[in-house]
Amino acid sequence: MARNTQNSIQLLVDNADNSIASFIEEIDRVKSVLEKNYESETSEIPREKLFEDIERLIVVSEHIKAAENLLDKIDILQSEYEPLAEEMRARYADFLTAEDVEKIEELEACAKAPQEMLLAQGVMIHAFLNVEDAVEQANLLYTGLVKISEALEKYIKYFTPQARENARKIASSFLADSTYNPDNHPDQTEIKSCMIALRNTARAVLWQIDQYQQEEKYTVGAILDWMQTSSGWLGNDFDDCLDYVNQVRKE
Repeated sequence: MARNTQNSIQLLVDNADNSIASFIEEIDRVKSVLEKNYESETSEIPREKLFEDIERLIVVSEHIKAAENLLDKIDILQSEYEPLAEEMRARYADFLTAEDVEKIEELEACAKAPQEMLLAQGVMIHAFLNVEDAVEQANLLYTGLVKISEALEKYIKYFTPQARENARKIASSFLADSTYNPDNHPDQTEIKSCMIALRNTARAVLWQIDQYQQEEKYTVGAILDWMQTSSGWLGNDFDDCLDYVNQVRKE
């Protein structure tokens, strides 16, 4: 069973790649905000500074694309994009609309989500592969799961649906795996305490995801609103409506 739990954790790597791809798309959106101001004749922002930052965003995007592995991509986000985003937020706060500043801030959060998940994954994979002492391993797994819970608390809206599902599978694996059942360690007080903490945190992760998804559910009212406002809605296009319902059910 422990192997199943380890495999579930390994899924975070694949998902982080998907998150990086989404992040590159977000960079393009922020770049378009700056380009809009660069092309505007009424913008008060110095055009040379806008041009410089547009070029820097392009360079960061290209560096991320060219990096050969996920760790290098994460490093570029931390060392190149985050300082740039901080500069842009400070530089343009008085010139950009609140909506445009929010886009820059959201991009920072989009960058943080895969970073935090990769860190959690690294801690737990290290515990599986390099730690033989049962108590030390359980403590590291607990630390990794706490990091997942903290990442969900701060950035859950920026997680892809697959990232949330991977986090759910990891938490569920710990609960289903008899290796981590405290009742199976009745005479080992220290490791039993670790297992209790680990399983309680796993339950907390599942609760966080369930709460978020309940809040994000599309209501019948939302679907009716869409039907009334969609430019392509003809009033009797059942297939179009069904496609929409199926789409949002997957989210």
